[in-house]
Amino acid sequence: MAAGNSVNDEIREQRQKLKGKPFKEKWAYFWEYYRVATFITLAVLLMGGNILYTILSQKDSAIEVAMVNTFLPQDADEELLSEDFLQYAGIDSKKMQTALYTNMTIDYEQISEMGMTNAQKLMAMVAANTLDIIICDSSYLEQGIDGQMFLDLRTVFPADLLEQYADKLYYADIPEDGVEEEVPVAIDVREAPFLFEGHNSAWFSVIVNTKRPDTCVTFFRYMMGLENPDAAAAEETQ
Repeated sequence: MAAGNSVNDEIREQRQKLKGKPFKEKWAYFWEYYRVATFITLAVLLMGGNILYTILSQKDSAIEVAMVNTFLPQDADEELLSEDFLQYAGIDSKKMQTALYTNMTIDYEQISEMGMTNAQKLMAMVAANTLDIIICDSSYLEQGIDGQMFLDLRTVFPADLLEQYADKLYYADIPEDGVEEEVPVAIDVREAPFLFEGHNSAWFSVIVNTKRPDTCVTFFRYMMGLENPDAAAAEETQ
């Protein structure tokens, strides 16, 4: 750039030089001087667009379920299961989603980096008051009971549903519940069609600070292959 010339003057000068030149020379000039700035601008625009799309398209969770040391059938499609539950529960899938956290393994006898990460993730979700249900094996159930993570199921489930599964309930003492007896904190769900058949143990528990207790019961009915009484009642009134 000539001394004393402004950036605008330089641009005008370069335009004059390129005036009437063939496209090949104009493109070569652009590529030489503007390609880096163009790529940076495009990257910023794409990143900003992606962030905006994620924010605008993000749905609220109808339910959040973590599966710890328990697994879905090998041919299960998580997306289809999520959609199927929303339909079962009568929830608008355009506005809400089912959050399934699957394949979370934690081995307390041989703690691995992955196991520690999963344990921390679960505690963070409980602390953030977003997680509703944990389906886990006996080892994690005991850890959760010691950590006072689980709710007395009698405060959430209707009495007739608990009675139906009376022989599959897991009882434990919850020190701060004001009750001097063991209470049901988990249900054996090994026979659930929702799960892989080969589990030695699989327990359904509700997180103590869940914001969606009614939907927790609905999800239990869904995974056990039971009829949704709310849906049945709605059909009768039509």
